[in-house]
Amino acid sequence: MRGSDIVELDPLRIDLNDSEKILQARILTYSRKQISVDLKSDPSSDSTISIVFDFMDAGDGAILEVFHGGTTRPKLAGTIRGAKIKSFGEVSLSAKSIDLIRTKSAIRRYAKRRGRFSLIVLSFFLLPTSMIVALALRNSNTEQLVDPRKYNLNTLAGQAEFAKKVKDLGIKEPWDVTSYAMLAFVVILTLSFVLFTIWSTAKRIVPPSVVKEETEKSATTINSA
Repeated sequence: MRGSDIVELDPLRIDLNDSEKILQARILTYSRKQISVDLKSDPSSDSTISIVFDFMDAGDGAILEVFHGGTTRPKLAGTIRGAKIKSFGEVSLSAKSIDLIRTKSAIRRYAKRRGRFSLIVLSFFLLPTSMIVALALRNSNTEQLVDPRKYNLNTLAGQAEFAKKVKDLGIKEPWDVTSYAMLAFVVILTLSFVLFTIWSTAKRIVPPSVVKEETEKSATTINSA
């Protein structure tokens, strides 16, 4: 996408209500200096500031910070040939949030956002499933036998006690395909829940490339009349 794709009659800009004024706007971070992203004030309006750039490839962009007097949320407007402006929700601009965006690992982002203790608790959620799997596999391969040497089979009482033990223990049937399939389903379901929890908490709306560089430019300031 080229900067020349911005329609001149409807430039890319940040708008407020006409009754509100932009006090200050600046670029916090950007993907790379080659895109030449910049802000320009509008001499005819204190509630609008234009965004210009040379070009942007996939992953390029910038994070802008706007201070204004009023309660209306700033709106990104304008028309770009071959592109559509779409909102992906709110994004925090705090130093911690930008650090989270820079963090590559989803597990590390989850730990930073929820705390390491929360990650430990989530990890222990897998422990019962692991125990069930280990116990099931162990029992499926272990023969359940009664040791006749522990009983006096020469007496009726010993024979009765031995028969009762065999009856109580029962005959262990080997696991069939359905049993293993159900066990695998439980394990996959548990793992999916854990992974979805980590992903939903650690997902990034802003691509990490956008916070690659921090600007040192002076803020573009609009003075109120």
